[in-house]
Amino acid sequence: MDKFSAAHTRLSFRKTLVRISVISVVTAMIVAWLFISATSMLSFRQYADKNLQLLAYTVSHSLEAAVVFRDGNAAMDTLNELGKQGQFSSAIVTDNKGNELAHWGEGNDHSLRTDPLARMVSGWLFPKPVQQPILHNGIRVGNITLTGEDATVTDFVYRSLSV
Repeated sequence: MDKFSAAHTRLSFRKTLVRISVISVVTAMIVAWLFISATSMLSFRQYADKNLQLLAYTVSHSLEAAVVFRDGNAAMDTLNELGKQGQFSSAIVTDNKGNELAHWGEGNDHSLRTDPLARMVSGWLFPKPVQQPILHNGIRVGNITLTGEDATVTDFVYRSLSV
């Protein structure tokens, strides 16, 4: 009976090949997923950085008149309208002397977030805010500082991990 149970527990050649094939396919899929995810994250980072720079340039033009006339309320209205679109998480407008005219959002403190993955993605994607001078007739009259919004990329990471 002992020889029979030992022979019975041995896998047939076909079952061994199936097991090896399954392990190979799963390994190849995991490696492909890691490669695609890493490539996507690098592309997202480049896209996000360029997008934030372009956004800061556009916002600086929208705020030009408010900064020239030192109208904090007009600057705040502009930031409110643009900020509602979810393209940036915070914005600070200062005049040429560094005095704050308007501030929108939570600021640069991502430590308030409780989700460690979201903090990690945000820190990697937007390591520092983007600063853009506000120009009037070619003369610097102020500065806009934008901090990027990472909700889209964080959502992508969660979806990628859930597959």
